[in-house]
Amino acid sequence: MTPPALGNLIARPLSILACVIFFATLFAASSANASSLENNAVQQLEPSVSPAVTSLYPSAVAVGSSGFNLTVYGSNFVASSVVRWNKSARPTTFVSPYQLTAEISAEDVQLLGSAAVTVSNSGGGVSPEIAFTIYLGLQTNDLIYDSRRNEFWASIPSAAGALGNSIVSINPYTGVTGTPLWVGSEPSKLSLSKDGSTLWLALHGGPIVRKVDLNAMVVTPVQLYFPGGWGSNIYANNLAVSPGNPSTVAVAAGYVTIFDDATPRPNQGTTGSGILTFGDTASPLYGYGYNLLSIFTVDGTGISSTKTFNSGSYSNDLRFDQGRLYLTSGQTIRR
Repeated sequence: MTPPALGNLIARPLSILACVIFFATLFAASSANASSLENNAVQQLEPSVSPAVTSLYPSAVAVGSSGFNLTVYGSNFVASSVVRWNKSARPTTFVSPYQLTAEISAEDVQLLGSAAVTVSNSGGGVSPEIAFTIYLGLQTNDLIYDSRRNEFWASIPSAAGALGNSIVSINPYTGVTGTPLWVGSEPSKLSLSKDGSTLWLALHGGPIVRKVDLNAMVVTPVQLYFPGGWGSNIYANNLAVSPGNPSTVAVAAGYVTIFDDATPRPNQGTTGSGILTFGDTASPLYGYGYNLLSIFTVDGTGISSTKTFNSGSYSNDLRFDQGRLYLTSGQTIRR
């Protein structure tokens, strides 16, 4: 027979062990029940609640990028949620009710523009679309659309590397660039003739405006120079090609001057317009600067008269289309 003292020593560890086993079993059962309840909650969510997407990471990539994993953040995601790219399903991993990841292929980002990303649940709920941007990773100083060639022309700064100090065409759908043409130091503002034959450009590496023959893809000998003395050169802020003649251009460089190739017409506009645009004809010319809209009458002598109006709002550009002037403030002015 076991002595009483020794029996107590053996009994106590057995009691403690029994308690440990009991609570471990209870915890395992509780965990299983919790997991089961969570799974049931997720399953019950599918048919009745539509998912919502709040953000994407990344939210944009350069055109022509390799495939990548897209993280989708939102709510009401379930195990069967599917990420859709322009309505087509992509391989999807469920992370939580608030996060999914999807595999996006290189083929999905071969065209410039944006893709519509949505999430669908098996019960039929679909989230509203959120845009994913596919951009051209090219630094530019100015862009202008060439409707005859259906492409953009861009002026490329020296900081862009191999394409620096050039103009280059860009396919607006694929982002593919044409053969660059070196034009001089720091090309900036561009203006294209109506017939698409001529591109005028301002340089900011020197007080110069140059003329490019786009049909031959060469820089012509025509060059406008605006010296202002040591340390005070005047740089062309803006320019506009006359609709009637690709060799006639208005240049805002201090004053507004009309040039026929490299020959300036004597009369200038002096209202301080830094932005210029022609309408459908060679006169009038429209200018904007310091909240003032200027309407310049143009003839063989240059700027023969000027009318000014307070626009009442700021604008960093000025466009003419179908008899109306448009400011970037959203203001529209009838001719």
